[in-house]
Amino acid sequence: MRRIIAKYLGFYIQDYHKGTKIIPTIRYLEQTRKWNRSKIEIFQFEKFKKIVQYSYDNVPYYHNLFNSIGLHPDDIKSINDIE
Repeated sequence: MRRIIAKYLGFYIQDYHKGTKIIPTIRYLEQTRKWNRSKIEIFQFEKFKKIVQYSYDNVPYYHNLFNSIGLHPDDIKSINDIE
C-alpha cells in the first residue's frame, strides 16, 4: 500500500515540478483498458488518418506519391480503403 501511495504521490510531484502529464496519462490508459474491439479499431483508424494527413501536408515525398496515384487523404473513408 505504501508503495502505491508513494508511486502516485511521486507522479503528482513530478507533474507539478517538471510539467509532465503522468497522472492524466495514467487515467487515460485506465479508461482505454475498458474499450471494446470496435472502439479500439475506431481509435486506431482516426490516428491513422491523422498520420496520413500530416504526411501529405508536411512531407513532399508523400505529397508527390499520393498525387501521382491520384489519392488524397480525404479519399480514405474506412479501413477497407487502405487496400
